[in-house]
Amino acid sequence: MTKLKSISLMFISFITFGTAVMAQSDNKVTDDELKQFVASVQKIQILNQESQQQMIKIVEDNGLKVERFNEIAEAAQDPNKASDASENEMKKFTDINTSIEKIYASSQKKIEEIIKVEGLSIERYQIIASEIQSKPELQERIQKFINN
Repeated sequence: MTKLKSISLMFISFITFGTAVMAQSDNKVTDDELKQFVASVQKIQILNQESQQQMIKIVEDNGLKVERFNEIAEAAQDPNKASDASENEMKKFTDINTSIEKIYASSQKKIEEIIKVEGLSIERYQIIASEIQSKPELQERIQKFINN
């Protein structure tokens, strides 16, 4: 759903959970860790989809269309872009943002729990995510687990 651009951007960080962690070049990722990582990512994706649907509902229940919400959000984030939002729209936008922030915080906690339940620490999850991004051989290994 491309119309969820601003809302979806919020959740992109969930999957990698801040993969700016520098991976050590001698860091070995075991098959068991890859299985745990794949299981975590799959559950996190489901959670993200559910959270996005909740956010869409909040936006629409508060009288804005998702597209309009995204336009206002983009203008609010860009100091060089003037917003054409009315006072009423800005009130709705602020209320919606407050609700979305609560969903985000709740989802963040659930993601941490998913990772731990699957047997990884948050730090190890971040390292594996970083390793996967930089090493094609890990991407191939992980694809095998996804396909099975």
